[in-house]
Amino acid sequence: MILRLVKFFRFFKVLRLLRIAKLKTILTKFLEYLNFSQVMLGLLDLFKLSIIVIVLAHWLACLWNLVGKVDLENNWQLIYGIANDPWDIKYMSSIYWSITTMITVGYGDIYPINKDEKLFGIFAMLLACGIFAYTMNTMGSVISSLD
Repeated sequence: MILRLVKFFRFFKVLRLLRIAKLKTILTKFLEYLNFSQVMLGLLDLFKLSIIVIVLAHWLACLWNLVGKVDLENNWQLIYGIANDPWDIKYMSSIYWSITTMITVGYGDIYPINKDEKLFGIFAMLLACGIFAYTMNTMGSVISSLD
């Protein structure tokens, strides 16, 4: 009985997430009300795209740093020599890795060492491939709409 009650309340949490989907409709109506020019709408789209890329890079960097702490004897932080450095040095190295992975450059100076890091690297590359394609498509749409 209690288990059913808990599942029932979890269902309400899912319903709250559906309100986020309405946010796009509200934002669209707000932009129509403001009646921005085509150039301003293009710049706003590029700003939204930049925020998406930065947030995704942050989350990938945090997860990359966390995956590096799973195996304490053989990880990318030990190879790179920052295992005992402060968190800001580790974060900068992690964000560097995530951005170079996301923009498909991947210099190879920070790379996965153990199995967990390699699996996460595969996941990050597949996710970043989709984000990169979406980014290029959106930038192309914005530029073509400005003509």
